[in-house]
Amino acid sequence: MKNTIFAIAFCFSTFNTFAQKQFEGMWVSEESTFVNTIITSDYAILKVINFSFFEKKVIEEEILFQTKNEFKTKIYNEENGYKAIVVYKIIDDELICEYSGDYNGIIKLQKLKLANKKQESWVINKNTIALRQ
Repeated sequence: MKNTIFAIAFCFSTFNTFAQKQFEGMWVSEESTFVNTIITSDYAILKVINFSFFEKKVIEEEILFQTKNEFKTKIYNEENGYKAIVVYKIIDDELICEYSGDYNGIIKLQKLKLANKKQESWVINKNTIALRQ
């Protein structure tokens, strides 16, 4: 009986691990200068941070709940008082962000691809971040 419970728990934790890892990474859209960064552990979404080098801003989101296929956060921008709830899902390799609150709408983000060729400075261009020579 103990072995059965252990096997079920192991399968569930392994499945949940892969489900959360799909969200991990840096996500961008052509409509915004912000990079949405999602940090995960083996079992959960840990942090969601939005930053913009161009606007010199960092906005952290509060995680409200999560399942294997989606998670919900609360975002608040102290500078302008903007508040929204965001539901995140992945559909066809895009991160779908459904906003409700001071902004109501859907924003689609693409995962940023990282390239490192021992160059000197980072450049963000067309969903790719690379080091500039």
